[in-house]
Amino acid sequence: MTWWMNDQIHRDAILNPKSTEMGVGYAYFSMDYIAVDFGSP
Repeated sequence: MTWWMNDQIHRDAILNPKSTEMGVGYAYFSMDYIAVDFGSP
């Protein structure tokens, strides 16, 4: 989370007031992969 908040593009997406929904995905293939998708209906 710290990395995302320190990256302006990701920070803007996380703090976007128009986003009312989110989905999270996680996978491990020799390292961790995390994806977060923000949206609104």
